[in-house]
Amino acid sequence: MADSKKLKALLDKYAAGTCTPQEVQLLELWVLRIKRQEAPEALSEQEQAAILQSITTSPAFHRRVASSRWIHWRKIAVAASILLLFSLTLYLLKDRAGSPAADATFLQVSTGQDELKKVQLPDGSEVWLNAKTELRYLPGFRQHRQVELSGEAYFDVKPDRAHPFRITTADSVEITVLGTRFNVRSYASLSATAVAVEEGSVRVQKGPMAQQILRPGEALRVAKQSIEGVRYAAHAPGVATWREGIWPVGNLGLEELQLLLHNHYGITLLVPAGSSSGIALNANFNRRQSPDELLRTYCLLAQCSYRWIDEQTIELND
Repeated sequence: MADSKKLKALLDKYAAGTCTPQEVQLLELWVLRIKRQEAPEALSEQEQAAILQSITTSPAFHRRVASSRWIHWRKIAVAASILLLFSLTLYLLKDRAGSPAADATFLQVSTGQDELKKVQLPDGSEVWLNAKTELRYLPGFRQHRQVELSGEAYFDVKPDRAHPFRITTADSVEITVLGTRFNVRSYASLSATAVAVEEGSVRVQKGPMAQQILRPGEALRVAKQSIEGVRYAAHAPGVATWREGIWPVGNLGLEELQLLLHNHYGITLLVPAGSSSGIALNANFNRRQSPDELLRTYCLLAQCSYRWIDEQTIELND
């Protein structure tokens, strides 16, 4: 029922009077879900009345009434409400990401270049946002503890068994917890999303990927072009050292260095095509170091060189 094409096809069948009894029952069940507030969107009484009037004055409606003397008015009203609900749902599903009206329902917290921010959510959970990070959640957060993350954040989640805490990243990785401390790193420029646990446990899943349960000192990296996860050690309390201004560059090496320079210094690091400089290495940098110091250290380990093209651009060379 979540597929907009299937919804539209079902609406077309209803309008043509060709729905099976099972399909009509399915529509009625969907309306019941709306009434129980189990669906993502609700409708005002004014909107229902407007669409009901529109449908009941249409020729298709009168053809259906004439075809059967035994159609009960309550069923007609339910069917009309269904059309209203589905029509609005289809509208909301279309181009949701670019719709200001849809985005306006979310509360959003973001950070800029080299900015760190601590946020307390309505349920008492605390979140630290790294530079160039965006966190979004709905106003009714206490009942539906769901957030969307783009960037990097460290979560200290308040336990609530009745309302699990869920995080969704742009590449569809979903993390579910009850109460724990962990770090999620999911920048658009990185090739993978990484989850590292400091305390408690979390469940990580992406599409049909088998659920992965992570416990303290464990981490999982999920490539954005894959549904397979790679587990590795995450030594607590080092899962979010960026909060203290310590920046680890791990197995992803070069792309993490590029991200670090961009997010904290506003510098673009260029790597020529075919370069062999992009090795994976492990090193810790800190916010007191200048870009030159970072690059000198990296190139010493990777046996490469670099040059400044302008004030915001550096080119890496073999």
